[in-house]
Amino acid sequence: MSDAGDHLTSMNMEGAYVKTFKMGESRGIVKSDKPRVIYDALSIMKRSRLELKKYLRRHPLFQYSLSPLNPLEGAPEVAVRMAEASTRADVGPMAAVAGALMDVALSGVMKHHPNLVVIENGGEVVAYSKTQVNVMIYAGPRTPIGRRLGFTLKEFPRGVGTSSATVGGGLTFGEADSVTVIAENAALADAAATSICNQVQGSNIPGSIEKGLRKAKEIKGLESVVIIREGHVGLGGRPLELFLVRS
Repeated sequence: MSDAGDHLTSMNMEGAYVKTFKMGESRGIVKSDKPRVIYDALSIMKRSRLELKKYLRRHPLFQYSLSPLNPLEGAPEVAVRMAEASTRADVGPMAAVAGALMDVALSGVMKHHPNLVVIENGGEVVAYSKTQVNVMIYAGPRTPIGRRLGFTLKEFPRGVGTSSATVGGGLTFGEADSVTVIAENAALADAAATSICNQVQGSNIPGSIEKGLRKAKEIKGLESVVIIREGHVGLGGRPLELFLVRS
């Protein structure tokens, strides 16, 4: 992971600071009302990523398995979180890696008592806030919804995970333009989004969305689900406060 410059930009509308970073092939942001929180979050994610790389050399199957695996004794916290989330969602551990890294970072910075922490990386979000946070869904160019749909988080901490067959390079066996999951943590949301997206397939688009929503009901700890496929939208779990952005 590398920082995209050392400059912190003040976000006047939210009274917060934001910093971009690069992790692997994706770029993300960390936002907080306290600069120290941002630097600590980045440091924790960098350290956790290095710990995970070292662990994968000891346990290579953990990286390639498409089914849940138990972590080895002495596994780092990020690997333990990945294993727990992937077991709940019935997918391989790497389906939870982005979310787990952010969860570890959020846990580590709460000692600073921030009013706002938002970490976003490649469609995954972890958030803690004293006020509501708006999150946008990007469903890709194939659907008329595109970047127009968003939702509001009002309870924290919360994790958001997104899986797509048409956007990004994540492994999926489904055909959804976007599966977005809100859960108690980002690792679970990340893994669950992959698991649900895998179910959204077949020529019957409404039927495929229903299959995804049924899968969501089987995964403990999920709060809300939004499935988008070719202009069709399916909602599951607790009702979300959705909004449309006019283009």
